[in-house]
Amino acid sequence: MGTLKSPPTTGDELRRAIEVGRNRRATERRAASARYDPGRDAIEIELTDGAGVRLPRAMVEEFRGVPPADMAKLRVSPAGLAPRCGPPGRWQLVRHRSTLWQ
Repeated sequence: MGTLKSPPTTGDELRRAIEVGRNRRATERRAASARYDPGRDAIEIELTDGAGVRLPRAMVEEFRGVPPADMAKLRVSPAGLAPRCGPPGRWQLVRHRSTLWQ
């Protein structure tokens, strides 16, 4: 089989891609913060537009077996797309697919 070669990315293409990313980050709704509420055994997520959601941990299959001490480390991924807890990549709920990475 042959090798597929792509032409190098131009400076103009890179500038346009960066601008698209900045616009998307400024306008799309995403998670701004996440925390675990041990009293309610729930995950609370605040979005960038001020809206929020609280989910009982039992509703999120990937977090059911996570110890409460690790749930206290809950945070939002840098892109604001996924809550995760523990060391990076240990437990991660990815977008809407509900995929757990360990």
